[in-house]
Amino acid sequence: MNALRLEQCFVHLGRGARAEAQPPFDGMAWYDAYTARHAGDGAEGRLVSQYTFTQDWASWEMHPAGDEVVICTHGAMVLEENI
Repeated sequence: MNALRLEQCFVHLGRGARAEAQPPFDGMAWYDAYTARHAGDGAEGRLVSQYTFTQDWASWEMHPAGDEVVICTHGAMVLEENI
């Protein structure tokens, strides 16, 4: 079996302790297809992904309907909590 890297092939965690490898990420439209594939898991579904960034973000991101876990594997970052 070939090993897949999380930054190339994200994983969906679904109901019933399922972990399903996803098709390779190919841009923002990927998220719409992901939502359609796993709509049945509702709010209990989770996406595990890994990204590499080489510069600061110019925008904010937030998840008002759930929590997010962020892990920095190289370098440093500053996260701000907006409550």
